[in-house]
Amino acid sequence: LGPKLLDAFGGGASAYVGMALAFAPIVLLAGVIATLGTAHAPRLERSTAHYSFAEQVRSAVANRPFFVLLMVKFVTLMSLGTQAIFPFFFQRILGVSNSVLGNYFLSQSVMMLVAPSLWLWTSRRIGKKATFMTALAISVPAWLSWHLASAGNPIWQVYLRGLIIGTSGSGIILMGQSLLPDTMEYDFLRTGLRREGLFAALYTTVEKLSGAIGVSLVGAILGAYGYVQSSGVAVDQPASALWAIRFIMAVIPAVISLVGMIA
Repeated sequence: LGPKLLDAFGGGASAYVGMALAFAPIVLLAGVIATLGTAHAPRLERSTAHYSFAEQVRSAVANRPFFVLLMVKFVTLMSLGTQAIFPFFFQRILGVSNSVLGNYFLSQSVMMLVAPSLWLWTSRRIGKKATFMTALAISVPAWLSWHLASAGNPIWQVYLRGLIIGTSGSGIILMGQSLLPDTMEYDFLRTGLRREGLFAALYTTVEKLSGAIGVSLVGAILGAYGYVQSSGVAVDQPASALWAIRFIMAVIPAVISLVGMIA
């Protein structure tokens, strides 16, 4: 809905303010609902022990399956951060409206909701690890195909990429989240300690760090290749900046997926 709201509010800086004001109550309400909904969830009283942060990190790294999963997630989730390039690509390369970008994310999100059943079925037949790698693999040609996209291409091709990337993304997220408790159980079998909170905290921290690095990478590359910033005024971009937009959109996510498969 975000890109569609930008068009509805007339574009420009004020449209972004309007979009933020429209979404803020939804975000706040979601937090309140989550808090109230889990306030009386069943819980177990457990004995606790306190360790320094350095001791916790060393212990987590000693859990090799968890460490490998952490590295894979760090790499693969950088692609979410690089999606900051989407508005640049859709406007500068495809020459389409924000509403088309909104429809693209809608097509991607639909598959994020529908495809997990397919990945669950697949994982029961070939295992979680192979399923994770398969989900990464099918995204590679879809990402690389953006390099061939240009203004005037049929819109259905844009949405088809969204369906494929959404399908891949759902498998990556589902298998990553499914493997996490397996590494926790491995830690319990190895140490006799229940430390799900420690591993979940490190996992979430790496997720946020990875996304932030992805966004920073987009800005750094655009700046290095001469992207001209503007506020409310359309500016012609140099060829180097347009090349950088294509590179970030197509090549970097594909490389990220390949590195994730290797890891």
